[in-house]
Amino acid sequence: LQQLLNSDPDTQISASGAGSPGNETEYFGSLTEKAVQKFQVKYGIAKEGDSGYGFVGPKTRAKLQEVFKQQ
Repeated sequence: LQQLLNSDPDTQISASGAGSPGNETEYFGSLTEKAVQKFQVKYGIAKEGDSGYGFVGPKTRAKLQEVFKQQ
């Protein structure tokens, strides 16, 4: 997940340290959650206050597959 999010500058998790490009982890912490939220807003999946905002549910998973399959 972090690798996918980091491949788009709009949804990059961090510029340096854990979670940054080349330093991705399996940890789903606050920085990953924020990156997921940016992804959701960018693609019109969810926004602040919506149910599922910041979570990788079915709609977010489907959009991740659609977007990153193209790369």
